[in-house]
Amino acid sequence: GAAAAETVPSPYAGRIGINTHEIWGGESGTLAEFRRLARIGVDDTREGFEWRVLEPQRGRWDWGRSDQLMAAAAQARVEVLPILGSPPAWASNHPDRADRFPPANNSDFANFAKAVVNRYGQGGTFWTSVRPELTPMPLTAVQIWNEPWSDTYWGPLPDPAGYARLVRASGSAVNAAHPEIDVVISGDLLQTGGGGPIRYWIDEVLRADPNLGNYFDVYSVH
Repeated sequence: GAAAAETVPSPYAGRIGINTHEIWGGESGTLAEFRRLARIGVDDTREGFEWRVLEPQRGRWDWGRSDQLMAAAAQARVEVLPILGSPPAWASNHPDRADRFPPANNSDFANFAKAVVNRYGQGGTFWTSVRPELTPMPLTAVQIWNEPWSDTYWGPLPDPAGYARLVRASGSAVNAAHPEIDVVISGDLLQTGGGGPIRYWIDEVLRADPNLGNYFDVYSVH
């Protein structure tokens, strides 16, 4: 029956990831969802860790959303890849749509990235102090921004050199705090938005900073 089926390892285990948006749920519902996904072989999920939600005011942290997600994921043994982005109004030059623009100061974003890995990385405060009863499932990677090659998420227009600067700042902060955590960046080929001739996104990012490879480990392509 169903109980027996749950004990049979999925042939797809280790090969499937998903994006659930379960960070907006509650722990019990998120746990049930992750356990259902784990039964069919999903053992990785990519989730938006929105800066505007986690640090709505400078220095005032609200970890409720990400805590429930990480607790549920640990219990289901599903690994989480946080997507770090969506600045709060206080960190942006565009407070009316702050979450769709890059931060005013990359050092503020780097501090946010460092806070996330210090909480949820190996030996992080979430595992040692907040939920010590859990078997830890620490972060192994974080992604810097969602679709920075699109004017939907990086306004008013994508800026490969600006993204390279953000990667250098935040990647160096993550590496210094938790060198075991991989830094994931957008490796998409083309930029969208702004019209005009085709722009080759990742070529321009890497050309802007020839040493950028020292600050990231993995490309993400949508």
